[in-house]
Amino acid sequence: MERIFGKNLRAIRIHLGLNQANFAKPLGITGGYVLEIERGNIKKPSLPVIMAMKNKYQVNTNFLETGVG
Repeated sequence: MERIFGKNLRAIRIHLGLNQANFAKPLGITGGYVLEIERGNIKKPSLPVIMAMKNKYQVNTNFLETGVG
């Protein structure tokens, strides 16, 4: 699941035209943390981070976890 989550997060970030640092800053995380998620080194960020992504970028959380949606 972690590789799917990271791959899908990267797709969303690229679609938004943001680098890792610019994507991360409004979420209160670092670009390095986003990189670790995208690489699959972090299985899944915390629920508050996921909810911040959903609220700030209208991210479909089902898409992040499954690639569907």
